[in-house]
Amino acid sequence: KELPAIMGGLDELKNKIMDIHKKFKPSVIGIIGTALSEVRGEDIQEIISNIKSPIKTFGDMFQISNFESEILYIPSPDYSGGFGDCYAKAIEAIAGSMAEPGPVIPNLINILPSASLTIGDIEEIKEMVSAFSLKPIVLPDLSLSMDGSKEKYSILPLAGSQLHEIKLMGLAAATVAIGETMQKAGEILNQKCNTPLYMF
Repeated sequence: KELPAIMGGLDELKNKIMDIHKKFKPSVIGIIGTALSEVRGEDIQEIISNIKSPIKTFGDMFQISNFESEILYIPSPDYSGGFGDCYAKAIEAIAGSMAEPGPVIPNLINILPSASLTIGDIEEIKEMVSAFSLKPIVLPDLSLSMDGSKEKYSILPLAGSQLHEIKLMGLAAATVAIGETMQKAGEILNQKCNTPLYMF
C-alpha cells in the first residue's frame, strides 16, 4: 500500500492524509520526503497548504471537514546526509512550527538530544536536570516510549514528548543542545522565541 505514495502519487498522499485524519484525529501528521519524491520534484508543500480545500479524485469531491491536524513536512532524501541529519531535520521542523513565544518560565529548560544518545543517556540527563529543581522538556523524549516498559499494544507510540510541552519550549529559560546536529534546532528556538542556546 505504501508503494504508490513512495512512487510519487500526489493523490495517494492526499488520500493517506485523509485516512489518517479520519482514523486517528492526530494533533500532528508528519510527512517524511523520500529521495524519489525529491528528485521528481513533487510539490509536497503545495499539498499541505491546500489540504483543507476540496480534493478531487476520480470525478468525486472530497472535503476534509474540521481538519485540525498540523502537518509537518520533513524533506529527508537518503542521498543528503545520514540518519543524524534527517533526525535533526525532524526536530527542526517540530520546534520551528510548534514552539510558541511568550513570557519566560524560569525553571523550564529545553533539552535537544542528538541521535547518538541512548535512552539511558536521556533518562540520566532528565534526572540530573530535575535534581536542580528544573523542569526539562526533551525533544524528542524517547526514554519512556522505547525503554521496553510498554504495558499494552498500540500501533502509535505512547508517552514521549507531549504536544502541549513542545508548545511551551518557546517559554523556556534556556535550550541545551547536545551534539552538533542539534545546533540548528536550538538556533530556530533562539530566533523564533529568543530562548538562549547552550551547546554541548
